[in-house]
Amino acid sequence: MAVTLPAARDVSPGVRIHLLQQAPVQALLAGQAPGQWFADADKHLKHSGKVDARLLRDRDGRLWFVKQYTPRGQLHRLLALCGMHRGVRMLRLSLMLAELDVPVPVPAAAVTQRDAGGARSWFVCQALIPARNLREAWETDQWQSLGGVAAVFAQAAMLFARLHGGGFVHGDMKWPNLMLGAGGQLVLTDLDGMSRPRVARWPGYGRDLARFLISAREFGVPEAAIDRLVADYARQRGVEAARVWRAITPSYNKLATRHRQKYGSSL
Repeated sequence: MAVTLPAARDVSPGVRIHLLQQAPVQALLAGQAPGQWFADADKHLKHSGKVDARLLRDRDGRLWFVKQYTPRGQLHRLLALCGMHRGVRMLRLSLMLAELDVPVPVPAAAVTQRDAGGARSWFVCQALIPARNLREAWETDQWQSLGGVAAVFAQAAMLFARLHGGGFVHGDMKWPNLMLGAGGQLVLTDLDGMSRPRVARWPGYGRDLARFLISAREFGVPEAAIDRLVADYARQRGVEAARVWRAITPSYNKLATRHRQKYGSSL
């Protein structure tokens, strides 16, 4: 699958933007340095050695999610200097998933900067307000406000089927990485670990499903609902449920063992 990115625009020395929506990057278009633009963000969401994500408010008061990527070692630095930026990759992935009707936050732009220190990039997309993920929704009312387990699992089965039908593997399908959009729609986030294997795809599909089911069983979702989820996914993929369970089981067993050892899980 190929998508066409908007052509990169040079907005200041060493700074380029792949632009879909102008609102969150108006300051950059006016010549502001990306570092200052990011520093002016409205709220810090997560900051660590690996991730720096913030909310940015545009001139009309709308909030946008911005994630900064800095080179992590020589390989990332070399790839970025060769034009392979992680922020641009996130923009491309978002557009590809949207083509598959996989719900993701609406992408707005990718910004890249090359300077003496190497290269940085930023990915900008719609902020989901209020921000609430599947785990938080379960802890609030066990999804009663979303129509119950059956309604949420029907959405999940469709999302998995579309994602995997396009050949993609998410890589970390825990409940906190599924956000809730308008009207309770599931929205897939945290795409950094996404891959598209050329061969042996079913083990990856199984890992995605297994990680989701680990959360389901830890929170006490009835087994009948889990069975229906797998059957629904299998029907949409055009395979037998037994084929899906064969893909799930190896990864599920490894994850369950890890959760018992690390978190004291009762799985």
